[in-house]
Amino acid sequence: PTGQYKSGATVTITATFNENINPSPAPKIAISGANTMSAADMTGTADPKVFTYSYTVATGNGNATIALSAGTDASGNVITSAPTSGGTFVVDNTAPTAAISYSPAGPYKSGTLVTITASFTENMSTSPLPKFAISGANTVGATSMDVTGDPKVFTKSFTVDAGNGNATIALSTGTDVAGNVTTSAPTIGAAFVVDNTAPTAAVTYSPTGPYKSGTSVTITATFNENMKDAPVPQIGMSGANIV
Repeated sequence: PTGQYKSGATVTITATFNENINPSPAPKIAISGANTMSAADMTGTADPKVFTYSYTVATGNGNATIALSAGTDASGNVITSAPTSGGTFVVDNTAPTAAISYSPAGPYKSGTLVTITASFTENMSTSPLPKFAISGANTVGATSMDVTGDPKVFTKSFTVDAGNGNATIALSTGTDVAGNVTTSAPTIGAAFVVDNTAPTAAVTYSPTGPYKSGTSVTITATFNENMKDAPVPQIGMSGANIV
């Protein structure tokens, strides 16, 4: 098939010459670069211009380069070493990784709809689709993500559930075009925060009381977690004074 290729893949390499080639000596093929192979005889077909070689991809990463030798045309001219096209193929034995991002940004409370985006380091196959699962403060079984216009980017919408604490993302199933399965742990954005607990505040006064009419008092509320500034917290009073 067309590549990129991972270790163990069987690839049929076809050399289509621009004229008939003598079957003896057979054209030879050699490989250098990300994979290496000494010159080996190719196999003739019913078409005297076409020869093939079945190759099992080895370990390594990067470009592997084809060189031809030995074969001759009817006049005895030796074939040109460098192919006119298809002179290299890509060997890829590295698992893809992904960075996770969230929209909107957290922390999140129950009922919030969050778009989870996985941005992979290389193009991914759409069959099977990459999957994500969530554990910790929320739990979701392995779920297929959705394709986008970018073969490196997949998304899924998720509605936050009850719970408190860190929720952790794990990836699975998805493969790059060579067939390497994605690394489970995201490189960034591996967890988000679920917060379904109402904040509390301690209130202090400056100066300290009791107070008489006309005294200016600064009332300070110190919350137990970060608060949004829109809308700002409000204060009301009842009893001896009303605000």
